[in-house]
Amino acid sequence: MDDPTVAKLAETLQRSSEEMLELLRSAGLPHEADDDVVSNEQKTQLLTFVQKQREQRKADADADAAPRTRIAVGRRRDTKLTTLRAGKGGRGSAVTVQTRRRAKVVVRTAQKPAAAAPTPAQASEQQPAAEARAQPTPTAPASEPP
Repeated sequence: MDDPTVAKLAETLQRSSEEMLELLRSAGLPHEADDDVVSNEQKTQLLTFVQKQREQRKADADADAAPRTRIAVGRRRDTKLTTLRAGKGGRGSAVTVQTRRRAKVVVRTAQKPAAAAPTPAQASEQQPAAEARAQPTPTAPASEPP
């Protein structure tokens, strides 16, 4: 079977020839005109390039997506009610009542507060204190009692 040209490949993929040529060039393939032949190896190279582009776009979209801050929680509670009937010798019947409740919970993520950079005024206050700790304190010479 013959290898298709760029124009036939573009028609198969429902793209314009210009778009197909640009895609082939961005994949690193040396095609310049619509009548250039595209081999199977080149098609495979083009396919891997397009797949990597899609994976990259998906990874970027997942990274940009905001984390969910609300979660819907559904709770169900079953209770059994008994009723007394006077006509049946005091025997009652049991009825199961199901109560459903839905609540939205706000999820608070535990974020560590970022260490704020000291302002220039704070830095100048901290600097003399650090220098004072670094310098040894002078001690009086020990004198001998006479």
